[in-house]
Amino acid sequence: MSIFNITFAFIDVIIGYIDNIMEEKISINNKAYFDVSIKTSPRCNAKVRVMSNKDDYSHEKFNEHYKARSPLRFNNLSPMKSGKRFLNPSFGGNVATTSAEEMSFSPDDIQEITVADVILAPPDGRFTITGQVRWTEYPKQKNVYGYPRKLREGLIIDKSNHQLPITIWNEELFGVIEEGKSYQMTELVVSYFHNILRLASSGDTKISGVEVKNSFNWDQHPTEDSTRATRICCPSVIGAKVHEYSACPIISCRKKIVIVSDDKEKPRVTCPHCRQQVSTKRLTLTSCFEIVIESNSRQLHLTAFHDCVKTYFKANGEGVGNDQYVNAILEMENVDFSFDKKKIITRMVDHEDLV
Repeated sequence: MSIFNITFAFIDVIIGYIDNIMEEKISINNKAYFDVSIKTSPRCNAKVRVMSNKDDYSHEKFNEHYKARSPLRFNNLSPMKSGKRFLNPSFGGNVATTSAEEMSFSPDDIQEITVADVILAPPDGRFTITGQVRWTEYPKQKNVYGYPRKLREGLIIDKSNHQLPITIWNEELFGVIEEGKSYQMTELVVSYFHNILRLASSGDTKISGVEVKNSFNWDQHPTEDSTRATRICCPSVIGAKVHEYSACPIISCRKKIVIVSDDKEKPRVTCPHCRQQVSTKRLTLTSCFEIVIESNSRQLHLTAFHDCVKTYFKANGEGVGNDQYVNAILEMENVDFSFDKKKIITRMVDHEDLV
């Protein structure tokens, strides 16, 4: 498998200043490449992976651009699964110098971004936030494109005293975070999970402890209602069924794509959510479960996505497979359910584990 993992759908151009150039590497296909950090605003940057050649796209040529401190226009970039963009001259990708007069900032301009800023206007790029984290989940493992990855979910608060959910990937990152201490987290990105705005670490994120004079008030701006969880203790499960559907393979999207009969023969379809063209062969077949519970003579219809169900039963050593999951859900006893205001189950846990 290529390390580049490209989806060949062109996106808009990137305009900015080169902020950093990583070392040149050789791929498993014996192709030279290097990553470039592009400062797209005083607050954000974007990552571009450049397929190197001996002409205008060599490591040496980009170092000249960096030293010149002139703004560049990157055209015809392809999105990568990692969130980076891919520049390959063979597919029309190119770089051109643009006028500094077109830029609203200089390469030396730096502005802090806060959680409140992200809530007000989610940035298109990577950014740094300094704040504290409170964990809402224990570490867990998830398969991403066939590879197991560890993650931990929590809430982040900063000097704006606003909060957002955050997902930290990689045990080497979330393992250093202690509640009550402040950290600077670089290369964060915006993501959406079930249409809920959240932050997430990227493959380039670094976390370091810092001394912060600000005191954080977790109660001043409580988490948005859409991210709060309601917990029901030991309800009776009176119904369960599974729904299978195709989902967008782009890691920042993962939303449902309805495939009509005419689309099944097409090699590519356009995701209605992220607007990227994806191969029909790469569509992910996933599932969700409709679960009906009863507590205090009140019935609730809840939805559990596959990863939530899988996490619970994997922890309890159950078998896999949607039919097995449905049968096991119907046999649940003494299990606590947590769900958000959209009635989406966020966690299932044996009641005795919480006592």
